[in-house]
Amino acid sequence: MSETNEELSNWRKVLFRLSLVAALVSALAMVADWAAPFPLVHFSDGSLGISPWVDRVFLAGLASCALTIMLASFGRGKWRFLTIALGAALLILSLFGFLGSNR
Repeated sequence: MSETNEELSNWRKVLFRLSLVAALVSALAMVADWAAPFPLVHFSDGSLGISPWVDRVFLAGLASCALTIMLASFGRGKWRFLTIALGAALLILSLFGFLGSNR
């Protein structure tokens, strides 16, 4: 019986650590959203437009924020709540960064 509980505990640790990795990916995407390192693209008709990479990075950041919040539920104690709050804060900051760079 204790062996099954130990396996469950190991899976919880792995999933919680994956939430921390997802939070790191989300933070990197948030920095990219705020810094806007993607140049404007010249289209064939001579106009300028926003690079499609901006949308891809933003969607990757949103997905990793959601993954952070979901996987953080496998943690224990105060770290669970701190990681969930971190995921929510990264989500809000990513939204502001994306909206700020796409005015």
